[in-house]
Amino acid sequence: RAEAMGVTAIFAALLLLIVLPPVLVWLQYTLHLPARVLVAHEVFTAAECVKVLRIVEEEGLWDSTTESQHYLPTKEVRVHESAALFDTTARGVDQTLQLLRRAYDVPAEVRMRLADLYVVRYDQKGLSGLQMHIDAYTLSFSASLSTPAAYEGGGLDFDMLDGGPIREAQGSVVTFPSKLLHRGADVARGARYALVGLVSVGNDEVWRLSGTVVSRMHGMFARCASMSLVDSSGKVLTPPLQPERCFGWVDLAIGHVRNRVEILLRAGSSDDLMELLALNLAILCGGLLAHRYVM
Repeated sequence: RAEAMGVTAIFAALLLLIVLPPVLVWLQYTLHLPARVLVAHEVFTAAECVKVLRIVEEEGLWDSTTESQHYLPTKEVRVHESAALFDTTARGVDQTLQLLRRAYDVPAEVRMRLADLYVVRYDQKGLSGLQMHIDAYTLSFSASLSTPAAYEGGGLDFDMLDGGPIREAQGSVVTFPSKLLHRGADVARGARYALVGLVSVGNDEVWRLSGTVVSRMHGMFARCASMSLVDSSGKVLTPPLQPERCFGWVDLAIGHVRNRVEILLRAGSSDDLMELLALNLAILCGGLLAHRYVM
């Protein structure tokens, strides 16, 4: 009898390990807010954009850049490294942060801070584009420093939205939940410059069963996404640029796992290799347990 109870307990534990993760993932997708990609025009002036480009080129800041993430080979100029860059972008960045708080309904008591701010360049000589990925933190923005006529191809592309890459006018800002899958589309000619900001909100919670505001806005578990135009106050204008589009939670979960594996295959350090190994072992064990006890 004791042996039978032990076998039953082991079976129950294994079943729980198989059933619980999908249930928790399903719950996160159920609680999460729809992802809203927002576009605001003329946040930065043309003069500010031109000055930023002049500073990064004339001061030779590209010569000192390094890849910030070895598995996402971007080369960036950090704004805080140049007083001239900081001063030139300060007004537009401050306006963008205010817009983010209003447009995404971040409560006044929840802390928001700019965690990272950098200029990135896409061209045929260096980095032409960037694969699908997610950002750190909770909210992100990308300000277009180039005019659309300055390059062919390129733009900001989202996995959940139709319509192709977003190629906005110079000075426009695209804001979005940081963990919504996105990429920098390949530039075929010319050069595309963008000012990218990563914004920390609260504790940047990704997984929380209580469904707090922060844990429901980062985008990883959003089943629906839309794109709208907003005015300077953060008010969403109608009609939407792209209507809401929804997906099944299983497809989205598989998409995130697949994307993470693709990124980790570029691993350049032991930490990344260990993460990839752990992920593969988890998938293998889950498959074996499912085959043994479920199928």
